[in-house]
Amino acid sequence: MPDKELDPSKPDRRIQPRVKAAPRVRYRLGGTDTWQEAEIRDLSVEGVRMWAPTALRDNVRITIQIEMLHIAPPFVFSGTVIWGKEEGGGRTYGVRFTEPPPFDLNVLKSYLAPYLTK
Repeated sequence: MPDKELDPSKPDRRIQPRVKAAPRVRYRLGGTDTWQEAEIRDLSVEGVRMWAPTALRDNVRITIQIEMLHIAPPFVFSGTVIWGKEEGGGRTYGVRFTEPPPFDLNVLKSYLAPYLTK
């Protein structure tokens, strides 16, 4: 089945533009201290599409830590899993950020700006 992003017959319902991104990302379930590795598929100021080897339920709250090589320290966002689908031995998830810290949100906007103006 073609990816929705590549299938012109499917409308794109996204409000914010997405940027293909490959920074290091980790996540943990709300109320836990154990970080899990993940891969970012794309990123916006409102959320992230990420791949993870473990199953997450829709509407579960997670904490996401995004590490950019040129930005220290990593920034941390809380988010809610909106959807998930099986992909490549794991699952891809759409996560909407909830109440991102203003400083981290501004850093993310600055990071994304050059990609969004092309």
